[in-house]
Amino acid sequence: MDNLLLALDNEYKSISLYQNACTLYGAGFNPLVELKQEHINTLNSHLQKLNPQDTSNPYLNYTFLGEDFMQNLAFLLEHENANIAFYNELIAKENNPLYKDHFYYFQARTYNDIIPALQSLQNFDTKAIFSQLSKAKGFLDEAKFSLEKLQNGTLSKQELEGLLSKINLPLVAGAVLGVASSFVLNEILKSKE
Repeated sequence: MDNLLLALDNEYKSISLYQNACTLYGAGFNPLVELKQEHINTLNSHLQKLNPQDTSNPYLNYTFLGEDFMQNLAFLLEHENANIAFYNELIAKENNPLYKDHFYYFQARTYNDIIPALQSLQNFDTKAIFSQLSKAKGFLDEAKFSLEKLQNGTLSKQELEGLLSKINLPLVAGAVLGVASSFVLNEILKSKE
């Protein structure tokens, strides 16, 4: 049971890292959160059968990541390499073949799915993507506000002209590129399953 608890603690820390990444960078990291949640569910199902107890995430409100995307990406890759080594240790000292299989599976998902997905993000010009996404979000917020004013009948002609003049191809293209990068990460993870 101790190895299950150690693995659960490790997976909770991992899911918190990817939840931090989702907060900072958007839904592109959701597939990794979902993958880690599967691991947590598996471990919790065994632990609840052995000894029902509170197994909530102790890292829920921790912030692990900083502001620099490339540094965060390097940190996440380092964390996943440490995960592989961590599961090597658990596998070596685990006697239950079912639990050992789970640990091998978690390790394989890290090696085959998570690390390649993170490495693929190194090839993008991430600063440009996130800059464009920020601009697109600002524009969409302004457009939403203007639409509400239009529905209320309080939008002036000058405000409408100002909004329409801000629509430009680079802004739209940046938003599409951001969505495309999220899609690529999601597809990489799906193709490995």
